[in-house]
Order: sequence, then C-alpha cells, then structure tokens
Amino acid sequence: MNETRLDALVDNCLAAHAIIAEHGTPAMRRLIDLLLFEIGSELGEHGEYRRRGRDLN
Repeated sequence: MNETRLDALVDNCLAAHAIIAEHGTPAMRRLIDLLLFEIGSELGEHGEYRRRGRDLN
C-alpha cells in the first residue's frame, strides 16, 4: 500500500474512532480499537512510519 493510501486509511479510521467514541456502542468501540491496533501492527511490520507533523504513538 502506498503512503498516500495509508495516510487516507489512518485518517479515516481516526475520524471514525472519534465519532464512535462519542456515539457508538461498546461493541463498536472495541471493534474500532481492534482495527486501529491491526493497522498499527501492519505499519510496524513494514518499518517505521511517522505521519507528517503527528506521531502515531
């Protein structure tokens, strides 16, 4: 996956996380957290990744 698509994936998932944190069910919150964890794991397997102007930690 190229960096532009990865940026879009991360941005969209973080936006979804914010909405789900406020309005979602407990199951939805667990699932978006799991999705973000999986994305982070995938990023870790492909080397260090830092977003411009924002650390993912």
